[in-house]
Amino acid sequence: MAALTHLLLVGALVVATAGIAIGDGSSGTAQTEAGRQAPAWADSFESGDFRRWSWAGQGQEELWGHVAVVEAASAGIPALDGEHAARFETTPDDIANDRIHAKVFRSFSVAQGVSERPYEDQSGTYGAWYYLPETYRVPHGTTVNAFQFKDNYRTQDGKQSDPLWWVNFGNAAYWSERGGPRGLRDDAPVAYINSWTGGHWDDASFAEVPLGRWFELRAEITHGEQIAFHLDGRPLGTGYASQQPVGTFHRSSINLIFGVGNYSGGANGPLYVDAVSYRP
Repeated sequence: MAALTHLLLVGALVVATAGIAIGDGSSGTAQTEAGRQAPAWADSFESGDFRRWSWAGQGQEELWGHVAVVEAASAGIPALDGEHAARFETTPDDIANDRIHAKVFRSFSVAQGVSERPYEDQSGTYGAWYYLPETYRVPHGTTVNAFQFKDNYRTQDGKQSDPLWWVNFGNAAYWSERGGPRGLRDDAPVAYINSWTGGHWDDASFAEVPLGRWFELRAEITHGEQIAFHLDGRPLGTGYASQQPVGTFHRSSINLIFGVGNYSGGANGPLYVDAVSYRP
């Protein structure tokens, strides 16, 4: 539980403002740049399940909140890329019983010869579109890990999976006193980037999270150098390998893990995810 507790602790890091805007998603349609490379892997959940994902809590149901694929119309949200979307929620009952995980993972192998992506080629763009209802909230003293990367590697005792970089949604009232946007509802979500090593508060950057419409979270990875995050087509911040490794880095690394969802210490209400992709 110590690792889980650390993962949910708030922290920030050095921020840069390089990036390319790709649209604000206000039309409810995933927008892409002209000539942007087709994804090497993608999922819009039109299968009705998580078959294109490596992990959705199977075997650890006692730790998992609510994770499902739903029809957008039935959920009362606008459709984005097809008729379905993934729904993630941690309810009050989930939180009371330590079921804080509402997320899915996609693993990309780093083993040469049998890999989907070799070790040397972890650069690329990872993206996912999110819909948070107007009522979505982040209770004081909690955070939401919404978009994350981890390094899965072998140890003498088996396997270990450590967080690398991720995007947190934090409580607006708390962060308004620490450089975040002002004038929002107290428990509205604000976004910032974080790493396993944390720190660097003087350079923290925060952004209001759109509610009631689709928006994109995107990370552009230059393996071993930097990871540039974007929210709603605007730079959110850049992390550097001098602060925390970017991509897998252990000699025994097995997978780069990419995750989306609502990994949270609080009851937030549902969020939805669609049009997830990786482009090399």
